[in-house]
Amino acid sequence: MCKCNNVILQLRKDFEDDKQSAISHALAQAQHDVDSARRQTEERCKGELAEEVKKLVQKHKTEISATKKKQWVCKWLC
Repeated sequence: MCKCNNVILQLRKDFEDDKQSAISHALAQAQHDVDSARRQTEERCKGELAEEVKKLVQKHKTEISATKKKQWVCKWLC
């Protein structure tokens, strides 16, 4: 009977060790997936932000140019 209990205890310990190992592996894989998705999202957002900044800078330059033209015309006509 004693050997049987030892075998059962060893099997339980092995099972718990395997379960913990599987949980640790799953958590590590999930963390890796989250980190990868975060990096991809950050890169996409940086690209979108850079494009938006370029558009706004160009719009600002166009508006400044139009305002200067109006001021120049007003200066010479008024």
